[in-house]
Amino acid sequence: MRPPWPLLAVLGIVACGEAPAPDPGPPAEPHGTVVLEPERLGVGDLVTVEIVVVTGPEHRLRPVQLPAAIPPLWLLDAERLPVRRQGERWTHVTRVRARVREAPGAYVWPALEVEWEDPDGASRTLVLEERPFAVISVAGSFPDRVEPFGLRSAAPGPPARGGFFGPALVGSAATLLGLAALRLGRRRRARAHERAASARPDDTPPWITAERDLAAARDHADADPRRAADEAAMALRRYVHRRTNRPVESLTTEEISAQRPPGRLRSRWPELLSLLRQLDGLRFPGELDRDEGRSALRTTLEEARAFVERSVPPRELR
Repeated sequence: MRPPWPLLAVLGIVACGEAPAPDPGPPAEPHGTVVLEPERLGVGDLVTVEIVVVTGPEHRLRPVQLPAAIPPLWLLDAERLPVRRQGERWTHVTRVRARVREAPGAYVWPALEVEWEDPDGASRTLVLEERPFAVISVAGSFPDRVEPFGLRSAAPGPPARGGFFGPALVGSAATLLGLAALRLGRRRRARAHERAASARPDDTPPWITAERDLAAARDHADADPRRAADEAAMALRRYVHRRTNRPVESLTTEEISAQRPPGRLRSRWPELLSLLRQLDGLRFPGELDRDEGRSALRTTLEEARAFVERSVPPRELR
C-alpha cells in the first residue's frame, strides 16, 4: 500500500506551523530599569527618560519620586502612562522629559527607589540601578560661532544683512523674493489651517479647554499631587499656545520668560510666569511630599484658574 504522501505533507505543514505564544506568566520578582536613549546627548537636546517596572497583577505603583536636581538636566515634566497588562505581567511606565543644559562631559542618571503595594496591601521597595550617559559638544555643527548659545526663542530671528549686489539688483531681488515669500506664506498658512482643523475636531475656545484641564488637575490634587501639578503646568502652556500661537509646550519656564510677551497676554505675562515658577518649585524639589506643599498646590491651582478667567477679554467671553 502506497503511503498517503499528500496527507503526510499537510500534517507536516500543520505540525511545523507557529503555535500561539504562551503566556509569559508572572515575574519571579518585580524588576525594573531606567531607559535613557540615546546615551550621547547634545547641549540643548530634549531627552525622554522612561522608568519601567514589571510586576505581577494587582500591584499598585506609587508615584516615582525624582531627585531635586539631576545634573546636567532641566526636568520639564513627568507622566505616568496607563499600565500595560499582558497576561500575568503588569508593566508600569513613568515618562520623564528633560532638557540638557550643562557643559559636555560624563554624567549619571542616579539610582531610584520605587515603591509599590502588592495585592495584600504591603509596601515594597525596588532600587533601580543608575544609568550613565554623556553630553557631547555641538560646536562641530557651528564652526563659525564665537558666542555661547542663549535660550531658545519661538520667534524667528532678524534677516541677514549684506551681499555683493548693487542697489538696483538688490531692489529687484527683494521684490521677487517678497512676492515668492508672500505666495509661500499663504500656502503655509492654508496648510496650517487644514492641519489645525483636522487635529482639533471642535472649535472649543482655548480658555474653556484650559478651565477643563485645570479642573481635572484639581480632581487629582489629593490622590496624586505630582500628577496634578504636571497637568496644571501643561494646561497653562497649552493655553498660551492656543491663545498666542507661540509653541511653548516644550519650553522651560526660563525659556518662556526670555521671550517678548505676546500682545494678547502682555498685561498678564508676569502673572503667568509666576504661576509656572510656583508649579516648578512644587514639582521638582519634592515639596509635594509635605502637607505644606499640598496646600500650596491647591492654592496655586485656584490662582491658575483665576488667571485664565481674568486673561480673556470681554469681547471673547462666551
